[in-house]
Amino acid sequence: MTEKDKDQVTMTLLFMFALFTLNCYVASFFYPHATVMLVAGIGIAVIAVLLVYVEMFVDVTGGDGDAETSKHSEASH
Repeated sequence: MTEKDKDQVTMTLLFMFALFTLNCYVASFFYPHATVMLVAGIGIAVIAVLLVYVEMFVDVTGGDGDAETSKHSEASH
């Protein structure tokens, strides 16, 4: 597992955890506790969709396997 893969997995997990936590926190203000988990489940579905977009984005920009050149070519356009 390369350094880039580790970073991607770590960021993905942190992203999921942050969205899940925020979602539960906000839901607790608006809904009784019985439905918080239902709302959280919907949140997880939304996260899954977001991860698909992230995966597509990563595939497009990281195709050469070198983050530096990707960043540089993006900035120069």
